Amino acid sequence: MSEKKYEIIPEKVPKMKKLGRKGSKYDAVIDDFLEADVSSARITYEGTKDSIVSIGLRQRIKVRELKDLQVKYRSEKGVYLLKKK
Repeated sequence: MSEKKYEIIPEKVPKMKKLGRKGSKYDAVIDDFLEADVSSARITYEGTKDSIVSIGLRQRIKVRELKDLQVKYRSEKGVYLLKKK
């Protein structure tokens, strides 16, 4: 018989990392908006489509559980961040 070219090593499966908790390029946008003294602003991100910016901002707001923020996307005008009152 020939030698086996593999081996079976008993080991527990490691836990999965939680995705989306480590940060994003949109965190800086959200932080700067929160520090600014404005209730709404249009957001642009160089090299990124507005639709992608709106998705990214919504995801980060959800992950960070920022219930006082809201994203509005208007295809003809762009992406807006709003503070809820």
